[in-house]
Amino acid sequence: MSATIDRLHDDQWHELRDLRLAALADSPLAFWSTWAQEADFDEQRWTSFLHAATWFVATHQSRTIAGVGALLRPEIADEPELIGMWVAPKCRRTGIAASLLAACCDWAFEQHHRAVTLWVVDSNEPARRLYEKFGFGDTGERARHPNDPSSVEIRMRRTTAGTP
Repeated sequence: MSATIDRLHDDQWHELRDLRLAALADSPLAFWSTWAQEADFDEQRWTSFLHAATWFVATHQSRTIAGVGALLRPEIADEPELIGMWVAPKCRRTGIAASLLAACCDWAFEQHHRAVTLWVVDSNEPARRLYEKFGFGDTGERARHPNDPSSVEIRMRRTTAGTP
């Protein structure tokens, strides 16, 4: 499946909203938020969410089918954290997630960030394998998932040296 990867711009909050709500409905335990928490966000809240990270989306036949954000946290300003990675179920295992990861890592390299990090639920083997194939390694950090205390997330990191 071919898809176009683009960066969302200031006026595209509605695309982020639609993608995010679809992701939260489909995979509720993959994210730190819930559909119920975000469903009532207004335009201002979605615009703020859009501006909080650099968002990349995959589009196929005019439909947004996947996305991921790169969030800069003040405590580790030179290592953006990938958040909200999601691919529509019918589009999984088609290379779209790898294309989104490439876009994020290329962007991080161009911005002179030294690494990219992410958190993934330990039991999500397909996602872990994808991230490992893409050069992410386990940092040894663990955290309980806020919406499912029985789940553990692991932090993974990939340096950006030589990314392009």
